[in-house]
Amino acid sequence: MKTKSIFFVIILLIAFNNTSFSQSQWVKTSSSPGSNINCFEKSGPTLFAGTQTGIYKSTDNGNSWIISGLVNVPISTMANNGSYLFAGTNDGVYFSSNFGTTWTVVNYHNNGLTYPNINTLAVSGSYVYAGANGGTNLGGVYLSTNNGSSWIAITTGLSDKNIQSLAVINSYVFAGTLNNGVYVTTNNGNLWNFAGLANGTISSLATIGTNLFAGTTTNGVSLSTNYGTIWTNVNNGLTIWTINAMITSGNNIFVGTPGGGVFLSTNYGSNWATVNAGLTEVNIRCITTFNTNMFIATSSGNIWKRPLSEMISGLSIKNVIPKQWLNMSTGIRSLNLINTFQGNVGQLSYSALSSNTTVATVSVIGSTLNITPVGLGDCIITLTAVDAANNNLLDYSFDVNVGITDIKNDPIPTRFRLYQNYPNPFNPTTSISYQIPKYGRVSLKIFDLLGTEIIELVNKNQSIGNYTVEFNASKISSGIYFYRLQSGSLISFKKMILIK
Repeated sequence: MKTKSIFFVIILLIAFNNTSFSQSQWVKTSSSPGSNINCFEKSGPTLFAGTQTGIYKSTDNGNSWIISGLVNVPISTMANNGSYLFAGTNDGVYFSSNFGTTWTVVNYHNNGLTYPNINTLAVSGSYVYAGANGGTNLGGVYLSTNNGSSWIAITTGLSDKNIQSLAVINSYVFAGTLNNGVYVTTNNGNLWNFAGLANGTISSLATIGTNLFAGTTTNGVSLSTNYGTIWTNVNNGLTIWTINAMITSGNNIFVGTPGGGVFLSTNYGSNWATVNAGLTEVNIRCITTFNTNMFIATSSGNIWKRPLSEMISGLSIKNVIPKQWLNMSTGIRSLNLINTFQGNVGQLSYSALSSNTTVATVSVIGSTLNITPVGLGDCIITLTAVDAANNNLLDYSFDVNVGITDIKNDPIPTRFRLYQNYPNPFNPTTSISYQIPKYGRVSLKIFDLLGTEIIELVNKNQSIGNYTVEFNASKISSGIYFYRLQSGSLISFKKMILIK
């Protein structure tokens, strides 16, 4: 029994990790580096988390974490320029040239970094900027042009040298301070000028093109469209005006707050709405995007993730692509993809793969998907749509049967098969179809993500044939579930999504 349970969990994990459907809400990852996660950074296929006890990394999309150097060193901020990874600490700046495997510390006394308490980092080409928190005389902004090996102080004109945030737009470098708003320089720090939001604490800065957003600790979010000359408060719908973290994705902006969770604006801050579905911890410390997901760290030390596509654009597929194309024998089947996807999308590009090219091959020309039958049998076609403007991606898979007979309607099925439930996602009812090639005991069960059985829909002997079962999920909560069909030694799993 124990062996069967372990096998079942493994099957669930495989099904979950290989599914092409998006999660319907925030999901807490199974592991976390621990409490006091201060920042995220990404480099290639790796996501890093800076904590009070060092740097951790994940190579499996945030599901597991291992220590990646700087053990017991408090990490305040991280950045990378493609070749080097940088970490700001209370002991200066460390850098790594091998994706966090080893780290080098800059001896700040001998390399120009005269104050070691680094709050924030920013990268622009070959320039690395470090913001220190040091009061009136110490701290300020430092510049390195050699990947952090040496630094020069660039503080002329900064009356507040407690630097909390940095951002770069073209030749403009902006510094958010602890007590006196925003400063700007256009000559790499030879002279800083006050750029507004007097007496404000600027916890975060973010950019969309030439739009500069400032997150504050008391006045929400302000927007400048002219490099800090004029600022406008953009807080409509923002019920928490303390901003802990801010990040942009495409033309969208997210903020993390203490007590209010995550807010999203799709119109440059004119309106905000929470995107907290499934999120039970709403004290947000830091936020990032990685691959196609958004990640947040909470004050409880947990990490949560959610697909960007369902928050940013609601990128979804219309019922243009069928669940299953059957009776293909000769000739190319073509599908126009222009109106297939819906949501607030930009210019879409497409690609497609066939799971068995001896059955059918696929090609995408512009916005047309072509399927060419090659031999008899079944294959799975996976279509990928990429919305580059909004940093969205959606995979959609469907079956193709090349032959003469529609096997789902065949009165004498010749094989064991479980079909994808329809509709999916669903609320609250859906249909599950399957076929049995020989007489025997049949079991159809629903499980949650932990492998706990929710309900058994079928448990009886059934004859050869095709069957459809209705599942009513009105008594369970929204989320991701699995259904398992078993007949003798034959077992098949599929995933379903309940959205209420």
